[in-house]
Amino acid sequence: MQKDKSKGRFFILAGVLLIFAAIALVVWNVYWDSQGGKAAEKVVEQLNQEIPKPENDGDSEYMPKISDETSDEESETAFDLDGKKYIGIISVPKINLELPVMNEWSYANLDIAPCRYSGTALGGDLIIAAHNYTSFFDRIDELNSGDKILFTECSGKIRTYEVVASELIGGTDVVGMERDSENWDLTLFTCTWSGWSRITVRAAEI
Repeated sequence: MQKDKSKGRFFILAGVLLIFAAIALVVWNVYWDSQGGKAAEKVVEQLNQEIPKPENDGDSEYMPKISDETSDEESETAFDLDGKKYIGIISVPKINLELPVMNEWSYANLDIAPCRYSGTALGGDLIIAAHNYTSFFDRIDELNSGDKILFTECSGKIRTYEVVASELIGGTDVVGMERDSENWDLTLFTCTWSGWSRITVRAAEI
């Protein structure tokens, strides 16, 4: 009987510890979500001051475009802010999202802003990764075919994309993330809350 009571106390204690651990994890995630959002907002303001402003030609419903005469070298310009390199700004009007994009990804960089996972805008195979923070890519699963995504390069060139597909990809499926790249020019992805899969949005430049 005593043994059963001890076992019962053990399971109760274990349950309490798990609850506290879950609460601590939520608080930690909320903290980093808030910090990431503030940092990204500050960087967007700085980038908007640095990026040359094109004249509006009246063709874009959302943002002005500039001539396609921008050189290949200029289109890959990166700005250095506080020791971090950024290649541009990603904007998604439907979900009211505007975020800076870092030149390369790392776990530390992902806490600050979305990052280039691979590819380039010029090459038509740009893949951007971000945490599923509410201030980052939490809502990209709401995007549907036809929704617009804009990428403003540091040269000032604005590329407009249209969502063509969304899919779930395994968390370790590197090949799947780059599959069928001839059918899209831009990919946005973030992890699901379980962390086992990646919410992946494909878009084609228009």
